[in-house]
Amino acid sequence: MEDIVLDKMERYFGKMSSLLNDVNRFKKIRIAKDYMRSEEAMKYLNICKRTWQTYRNKNYFKFYKIGHLIYVKNEDLDEFKKSKHYLKQQTKKLHTKKKNK
Repeated sequence: MEDIVLDKMERYFGKMSSLLNDVNRFKKIRIAKDYMRSEEAMKYLNICKRTWQTYRNKNYFKFYKIGHLIYVKNEDLDEFKKSKHYLKQQTKKLHTKKKNK
């Protein structure tokens, strides 16, 4: 009797484990499609690490920390690129480059 119960429990937990793996795979695909990691976002915005940190500290956009990784929604970054904060920073960069030439 115990063997039958243990067998059923093992099958049940095996199915649950498989289901959890599928959910985790789906989450990774969704994150890859809808979100950017810090490195990608910095390239997209053409900014350095310090500026990235400043933007996050000032809450210019929502970000999500999962473990030690930081994610930002693509659409939030698109909106931020249209904001006065981002445009002001980019204008400063252009003026600095012209002065250095």
